[in-house]
Amino acid sequence: MSSKLIKYLEELGLSENDADVYLTLLRHWSAVVWTISKECDIPRATTYQILDRLIDDWLVLRIDKWNVMTYFPEEPDRLIQNLKKESRNIEKRKDLAEKLLPHLVSLKNPYKQKPKVTYFEWVDWYIELLNKALTTAKSTIRMITSSKYKKNNIEDSCKHEELVAFEEKEFLKERLSRKLELKLLTTETYNCEDYKKLDKDLLRETRFLPDKFWDTETLIVFGNSTIMITDNYPIIWVHIEEEQTAIMMKNMFAFLWNSSK
Repeated sequence: MSSKLIKYLEELGLSENDADVYLTLLRHWSAVVWTISKECDIPRATTYQILDRLIDDWLVLRIDKWNVMTYFPEEPDRLIQNLKKESRNIEKRKDLAEKLLPHLVSLKNPYKQKPKVTYFEWVDWYIELLNKALTTAKSTIRMITSSKYKKNNIEDSCKHEELVAFEEKEFLKERLSRKLELKLLTTETYNCEDYKKLDKDLLRETRFLPDKFWDTETLIVFGNSTIMITDNYPIIWVHIEEEQTAIMMKNMFAFLWNSSK
């Protein structure tokens, strides 16, 4: 029976020796250290330490009886009272932690956060990322792309048509409704002036990269996100969600932007 009781008391937070000492006191109702140490087979110095812990936990009472320290067990319902008290303390600490959390988060160094990187080869996720650009970009979406972007490298013709339709209709319409400017760097060299004439209506500003960039892949930067797209088969999309990476790409974009016409 004692071994089972010790196990149960351990589950309530007592150590094996603490539980053994407490049960010994319950059996004797009162005892001195020598008796407890002998019956529990625990060194006297350790027994004193255990009794001090049990006194702190309100499970044992110490009385100087005729110049001899005698120990008495508190009533077993003290275990329930202790648990209720612990529960109240946990709730108080939880409330404090919830109040403290925003202040702690504000101190967290954003540059130490691990970047979130997603790699994929299918169209659906790309459309989802463009939709995310519409909802998270504050004012400007930056794009570098080749005029010879090989969307036909998407094996599924239906997916190809879905992507083209989304870019040219839904994405454009939503971008205009949200008044998000598109800064576009492209290798388009044919009829540049006519291409630029559409900029105002499309809330777009276009500049043209030098000829040496004719084989440029696609890069899209918005908010804290960077999307890189390979122009081969199969087309690969890589999405990096991290503030410093986005800042670096925006700086690179600004350099190319200022070097273009």
